[in-house]
Amino acid sequence: MMALALLACLSKAITGFAAPSRGLPHLRSLIHTSAPAARAHNGFEMTRPVYLPEPSETDVNMVQKLLGRPPMGLWTVQSYCPSGHPKVLRVHPLMVRKKGEEVTPFPTLFWLTCAHYRSCISRLECEGYILTINKLLEEDKKMADQYLKDQESYRTMRLESLSEEERRLLNPSMMRRFTEGYIGGSANPRRIRCLHENFAHFLATGNNVVGEYIWNLGVIPPCPDCNCCDDNKMPTE
Repeated sequence: MMALALLACLSKAITGFAAPSRGLPHLRSLIHTSAPAARAHNGFEMTRPVYLPEPSETDVNMVQKLLGRPPMGLWTVQSYCPSGHPKVLRVHPLMVRKKGEEVTPFPTLFWLTCAHYRSCISRLECEGYILTINKLLEEDKKMADQYLKDQESYRTMRLESLSEEERRLLNPSMMRRFTEGYIGGSANPRRIRCLHENFAHFLATGNNVVGEYIWNLGVIPPCPDCNCCDDNKMPTE
């Protein structure tokens, strides 16, 4: 069982610098305007919202190399590491699957792409920090209350990123994933399932007490000022 758990940790793909400060402004009034369309769905055109600028060809190539595959969905680079490679992506919360033109929620709002940070976070997961943090959330009311606020903020941002037309596409089951789901697909706002997504949320906004706790452990060094997209320098997760 321990070997299987270790293998699962090591196979996770998801989820310079001072720790980010809290707060990322909502761009509700700017979110949906005319933009290049993605794939059609029963007459609906998935458009790129203006809050999500088209990534450059360089960014697309670097992200594909960092992840080992083309990224899904509509996304932009939220922040970069010192060497210039993408650190965190922001992803539109709705996507069209390649097969069947099916519209479905994207599983995360912020995607950790830096190989250095993904490797560090995977190590912490394999060392049992999900259980450690869940125990902290049970025992530390202040931390648990702040995490609940952070998750509500995340959920609001994710839902507000959808246009009215996109919301109408969601059946009741899909809508519940936006109105009742939390970071990393957790159904419980006082428990975590994934360190990667919480850390990505913290790096992107500063509004994640779990990500802040991970950062303050002092065991994750800043990304080295090197080219993490170089095949010879890619960390092993």
